[in-house]
Amino acid sequence: MPHVHHIGPKIFVHQMIYPPGRFPLCERGSTQEIEYPFRTGSSFVFRLPFTTRAVSVGVWTGQVEENAALEGAIGARWLNAPVD
Repeated sequence: MPHVHHIGPKIFVHQMIYPPGRFPLCERGSTQEIEYPFRTGSSFVFRLPFTTRAVSVGVWTGQVEENAALEGAIGARWLNAPVD
């Protein structure tokens, strides 16, 4: 997880690195902490032109439980077992 800088109790900023390729200069993003307090946030991501570096500026929108945060971080989902 990137190092998050707090600007007041609700606003955060952190750096990101995009993979090489064509990406927009600005797009909506989301952030989720995988350490306590397991906050979720909504942000705008601004990519520096001609680089893979970006800055995310956003607002914390809520909290989730530890299991939900870790499942979200790895993209896990529950599958239903077949019923005989």
